[in-house]
This record gives sequence, C-alpha cells and structure tokens, in this order.
Amino acid sequence: MILLSNEPAIVSAFVSGQTGDQYTDVMRALGILSREGRIIGGVLLTNYTGFGVELTLAGRGCISRTAWQAIGDLAFGDLGCQRISVTTRKSNKRVCKLAPRLKFKFEGIARKYYGKEDGVMFSLLRDEAIQHGYWKEA
Repeated sequence: MILLSNEPAIVSAFVSGQTGDQYTDVMRALGILSREGRIIGGVLLTNYTGFGVELTLAGRGCISRTAWQAIGDLAFGDLGCQRISVTTRKSNKRVCKLAPRLKFKFEGIARKYYGKEDGVMFSLLRDEAIQHGYWKEA
C-alpha cells in the first residue's frame, strides 16, 4: 500500500466520486494507492475548528495501521487537534457499524443534518487514538 499526500485535488475528486458530496474546506488529504499506483481509497480532513476536524473516508478495506498512523499525524500532529469526528447518514449502515469498531464513540443524532435525513455523529479523541494504538506521538 502506498500513501499519497500533497495531492488534495486528486484525493478530493476520488472521495467526491465515492460519496457524491463536494468538499471545499479540505485541510489535509491522504490518498491510498494500490501497488499499481491506482487510487483505491481517500481520506479527507475538513471543517477544522482549531480543536477538531471532520474525517471522511472512502474506499473499502483500504485503511491499514500505516494509514491510521498517517491520519493521526495529520490530525493530531500537524493540525494539533484533540478530536476527530465522523458524521454519516443514518441510513449508512456500513459506517454506523464501522465507526464503533474503529473505537469512535457514538455522540448522538443530528436531526435533519442531511436535509430530510438525520446524521449520526461519532468521535475519536487524541488520547483514545494513542490508547488504541492508532497513533503514536513522535
């Protein structure tokens, strides 16, 4: 697995193609490439508040320990965040099951967050990422 950084336009286009959403407030982007150099996954960090950032993942089964370390380096290291949050549609059962398995904590329901559909919110704190071995401070 090869990680692609410093190419936010390419990664944003891939993630947009996967999710159907547009991302304009991208703080950091990380692409995940196959051995052949084809993009198979993407990570976007958006909506930076100074304390936290929103994580968007696209691509099935492409997040490895190396990718998690890189995500932690970007969010907790480079940006100095204390939390990473994920918000997804209530109907997105895949992410609603995946987030708790990745140790993200359920925070609540955001009513009508996606127009007519509710959003489900999860977060992972810096200390939790260290505790679960997702990130090691340099």
